[in-house]
Amino acid sequence: MKRTARFTLLFLLASGIFFGQQKPAKPDFSGSWAISGPSDPQEGGTDTPFMRVAHREPQLKVTFSEAPKSGQQDVWSLTTDGVESTNRINGKETKSRTFWQGDSLVTEWVTEADGKPVHHRQTWTLSKDGKRLTLAMHDGESETTVTALRI
Repeated sequence: MKRTARFTLLFLLASGIFFGQQKPAKPDFSGSWAISGPSDPQEGGTDTPFMRVAHREPQLKVTFSEAPKSGQQDVWSLTTDGVESTNRINGKETKSRTFWQGDSLVTEWVTEADGKPVHHRQTWTLSKDGKRLTLAMHDGESETTVTALRI
C-alpha cells in the first residue's frame, strides 16, 4: 500500500513537472513604433522614422515609412519559423530567414556591395513592459543599436 501511495505521489509530481509547465508566450511585437537614433530616443515627431508591426505567430508583417502618415513605405512579410521569405530591400529582391533565439527575434539576409556578399543580422528585443523595442543590427562589419518606442 505504501508503495502504491509513493508511486502515485511520484507520478503526480512528475505530471506537474512535465505536463503542467507551459512554455512562456513569445513577445508580441504588434503595434506602431517610432524609431530613434542610437543615443537619443524621441517620442515620435513628424520626422521620426516609423514602423507598424502586425504579429500573429508565426506571421510578421512590418511596414516602414519615414513618418507615420508618409506615403512612401516598404513592407516586409516574414515568418518567425525560419522559413525563407522574399521581400524587396532598396528595390532589390532579397531572401531572408527569421527565427526565435530565446525571447529575441532574429532576421538574417545577404546583399551584395561592390560584388561581394554582405551578411546582415537584425535582432529585435522587447522590454518587459512592452513599450520599448531594441533593434540590434549587424551589417557586414558595422553594428548599430536603435530604439523604437511604442506610440
